[in-house]
Formats: sequence, C-alpha cells, structure tokens
Amino acid sequence: MYVTDAPCIECAKLIIQAGIKRLVYSKEYRVEDGINLLKRAGIEVIYLNPDKSDSITD
Repeated sequence: MYVTDAPCIECAKLIIQAGIKRLVYSKEYRVEDGINLLKRAGIEVIYLNPDKSDSITD
C-alpha cells in the first residue's frame, strides 16, 4: 500500500485487518504509534524520503 502520510493508530488497525503486507509512506505523522503497531504486526514498513529517492522498484 502506498500512502502520502504515515497512518495514525486507528488507520494502522484497519490496515492490519485488511491483510496488507507492506506500507510505503513519504511523510511522518506527529506520533509513531501507527507505524510501531504495523511493525509489531509483521507488516513491512518503508519510509520513502521524496527528497532523496527517484523511484521505487520491487
């Protein structure tokens, strides 16, 4: 799943329930609870810094 902002805790719960296995985001949220929950659930979380990356490839 590709998103602009890191998910909040409530969105992270929905992402886990949906069975999504990887999340890529480019802007941090004010708290990292959502990101931490995703990582604890075994979801691959990737921060893409748009200032330092040209593209993403699998």
